[in-house]
Amino acid sequence: MFESQAVPSLEDLARVEVRLEELQFELSLTQEARMRLEQEIRRLEQRLAARGAECAALRSRLAERERYVAAIHTSPAWRAIEAIRDLLGRRWSS
Repeated sequence: MFESQAVPSLEDLARVEVRLEELQFELSLTQEARMRLEQEIRRLEQRLAARGAECAALRSRLAERERYVAAIHTSPAWRAIEAIRDLLGRRWSS
């Protein structure tokens, strides 16, 4: 028992070839879009890292200034000035 195999017509082959070309074009567009997105991701990651470094530097500066203000507020001179201002009814800190 032999099964007859249908031989594809030239029309069928032409349709398959056109579809293959369409798919190849879509693939190239998709690959280009993926490359652009990967580049954008890398660029955003770099920006995020830079902002993280800036944030850490600002936190460090803030902590340094808070220590400086705390040192001023605990100094004997500040306490004396606060006592005088309290007598005059004008206090700076709570």
